[in-house]
Amino acid sequence: MVGTSNTSVEEQVKQLAAMPLPRRVRPTTGSGHRLHLLFLIVLSCLGWWSYEHRPGQNQLRNLLVTGIVVSAIAMRVGIMAVVGTDLLSRNLLRNGTPTVGRVLSNERSLGGQWIAFSYEVAPKTIMEGRMRAYRNLDLQKGTSVVVFYDPEFPDRSLIQGCKLWDVDFSAPETTLK
Repeated sequence: MVGTSNTSVEEQVKQLAAMPLPRRVRPTTGSGHRLHLLFLIVLSCLGWWSYEHRPGQNQLRNLLVTGIVVSAIAMRVGIMAVVGTDLLSRNLLRNGTPTVGRVLSNERSLGGQWIAFSYEVAPKTIMEGRMRAYRNLDLQKGTSVVVFYDPEFPDRSLIQGCKLWDVDFSAPETTLK
């Protein structure tokens, strides 16, 4: 998938280009989905606990529970914002044009992992992109990767396997012989 040799990346691009559009995608198994589930469980437990301890029994405790519930809702909205921005990557994987790209740099900071890459959209037309990876990837400079881009807006691009979504190769209509 990500960070393989030139031949296998080129073969993957050919396979992906031959798949009928829209391609089937699936969520990746990353920590983001587990955190979303954890917040739902915590929110449910807090809701049950605040129901069991109705107002009037202990005002301070109820105020604390209300604050925690509001904080949990705000955190969930934050997670939904991340998922919402990731819908663009889902659309690129479903309908975008695959091509071979090269990693230019891979930087890790407090803001996450940022990957700069280049890819060819037309003969002698090289584009560069930069994206935040939601999965921890060990991509070295010069590594060949599969890049999806929007032909109408070639600056919209992503590296396959770096976001919360990935192409579903196990779906019957996407399996090539």
